[in-house]
Parts: sequence; structure tokens; C-alpha cells
Amino acid sequence: MNTTEDAARRFIAPHLWDGEEILWCDLPQAPGAVAAAFARQGFFTTMPAVSGLAVFFLYFGINMIKKDDPWPGIFMLGLGAVIIGVVLSTRTLSAWVRGRHAARGTAYAVTNRRVLIVRGEDVDWAGPKQLEDVVVRGNNVVVTRQRHQLESFWKPDAPGSVDDNAPGQVLFDKANAALREMTLAAVRDPLQVMALVQTLQHLTAS
Repeated sequence: MNTTEDAARRFIAPHLWDGEEILWCDLPQAPGAVAAAFARQGFFTTMPAVSGLAVFFLYFGINMIKKDDPWPGIFMLGLGAVIIGVVLSTRTLSAWVRGRHAARGTAYAVTNRRVLIVRGEDVDWAGPKQLEDVVVRGNNVVVTRQRHQLESFWKPDAPGSVDDNAPGQVLFDKANAALREMTLAAVRDPLQVMALVQTLQHLTAS
């Protein structure tokens, strides 16, 4: 066990359940990667929040353009683009700053019962029944939770219930995924961690 694994174990140990055993744990190897993961999630999770603004400015801007003088409509569309851009960039930067600070107290673990991310006293975790997917992105391991009931109402699975060609649908899909992601950023051996998560997932499914 190296020094970072030992430090991670000290972070994780107070949050373990009775009978829970650590299969792997470590600290993030690069604070910048943690900040980047926060920023990515901050950007995509802001998309639903700004969608109402986008609809508002598009509706009134296009209606104004159709009138005799198009310039108020063009101004409305431009103003909307600026406001949405400011909101997105502000939320993304704020998330990056939070991630940079959070990296110092962050530890990751895969146990025989769940995947954990500990940030000080805050614990984010997913058990085997909540796991939908796990992938490696560079040195990050991204665990995706299954959608819960409320998210299913937002975006049903039924064929034809969502227009995949609708404007901005790709961004909404990414926002939906980002809300359900746990990112173990900058881990030392991401393939090993992914294999452990997959084993945890398959044990419950079998």
C-alpha cells in the first residue's frame, strides 16, 4: 500500500458500513482533473436551467423579426445568446473552482458493496443495483447510475416519446447523463478500477 492509498483509507474508513471491505482506494492524482470533471458536470447540468431562457428569447426574438422592423428581434436573440453564454460560463467556472478546492479532501473507493467518493464529510455512492455503466475516459473512471423514477418522467424510454432530432437534444441527453455520473478523476490505474466496478455490478446481476 502506497502513501496515497493509506491516506485514502483514512478518509474512507469512517464512512464504511458494518461488514464492508475496501477492495481498492486512492486519492486523485491531479487536482486539475477533479476540477475539470466538476466543470464538465457543471456545464451540462446547467443546460436544463437555461433551456427556459432559450425558449423565451427565441420565441419573442423570432416573432419580432417577422414584423416590419426586424432589428428588435435580432437584438432580442443576441441578448439571449449573451445571457445564456454568461450563465453557462459562470456556472462552469464556479464548478471548476469548487472542484479545485474539493480535490484536497477527495478520496475514492470500491468496496464489496458499493462505489464511493468521499469529499470531507460528504459521501457520494452507488450500490450495485444503481450501477448502469462504467467507462474509462483518459485517466478518469466514470460510473453512471441508473435513472430514477423522476428522471424517467423527464425523459421516458418509450420509442417515439422523444424526438432525437430535435434542436439541442444531444445536449439534453448529455445533461441527463451528467446528472447521473460519478467521476473518479485522475486515478492511477483506471482499467483496474473499471474492472472492479464491473465485477461489483455483475455479482448483483447474477
